[in-house]
Amino acid sequence: MTWLVIALIGYALLALTFILDKYILSSTTIARPSVYAFYSTIILWPALLLLLVFPEAFSLMHIGISLLSGVAFGLGLLTLYIALKGTEASHVTPLNGVVVIFTTYVLSYTFLAEQLSRAQFFGILLFSIASIVLSYQETRGKSGYSTVYWWAVISGIFFGVSHVTAKYIYMFHEFIPAFAWTRAGAGIVGLALLLYPPVWHELRLRFTVRKKTKKKAHTKLTSLVLVWVTKLCGVLAVVAIQYAAALGSVSVVQAMSGLQYALMFIGVYVLSTWFPRVFREYFTRREIIMQSIGIILVIIGSLFFV
Repeated sequence: MTWLVIALIGYALLALTFILDKYILSSTTIARPSVYAFYSTIILWPALLLLLVFPEAFSLMHIGISLLSGVAFGLGLLTLYIALKGTEASHVTPLNGVVVIFTTYVLSYTFLAEQLSRAQFFGILLFSIASIVLSYQETRGKSGYSTVYWWAVISGIFFGVSHVTAKYIYMFHEFIPAFAWTRAGAGIVGLALLLYPPVWHELRLRFTVRKKTKKKAHTKLTSLVLVWVTKLCGVLAVVAIQYAAALGSVSVVQAMSGLQYALMFIGVYVLSTWFPRVFREYFTRREIIMQSIGIILVIIGSLFFV
């Protein structure tokens, strides 16, 4: 059950990462999803340096599949950031997780011939129901599911493709060199985003030498530091989750994402209640009840994997 502990650690870090992602997209000078996706993917290129320490021969087909996994991961991040920009993190990410779970299960069953026990299948079902319940949202004047969620659906498909193709590579290669090639694929998305005018315009403004007030310079520096800290947490989370998937069932590991959403809701609720000036999301009594039900389903679902 080593993979289970590693997955739990990974999802706890990922919950923290998504809370910070939402804060950065809402409250800092880095507000464009495309710009934030650029920072999130371009820093993954150095993963190729791991090949100098852990060299391993890859066929051209396996390199191509690895890069495809990384590109799908990068596009998943970009579309998820678009969704996060338009709605609350504690609601959009659970729906994203449902799509990831089902995409991963269908693809792994079809292409990897992965079989699940009856208990594991029932656990996945509970996690999926929990994710839908946790994504329910109420705002002032309306309730239900936001139209922005379509971006979360697209993102979930990309992530599912990424996870299954990565698992395929892990079946034939050692984890570290395989991980390095897949992350390099995400770096391709970062390079492609440089062709998008808002991205290179943002970079030009940040790195052009000009006179700034101390307050503006300090604000931008703080934003960049927060981005790098968030990306470090994200990288550690991805490494843990990918390693858990390499050791165990990729479908089961992805289904455990419901734990991440439960932890995220708790974190967002605590921050919104105790530190509303720093981070705030709107909660109604009905939402709290729905979220609590979702958390209970996550706990019950987790028992089927023990």
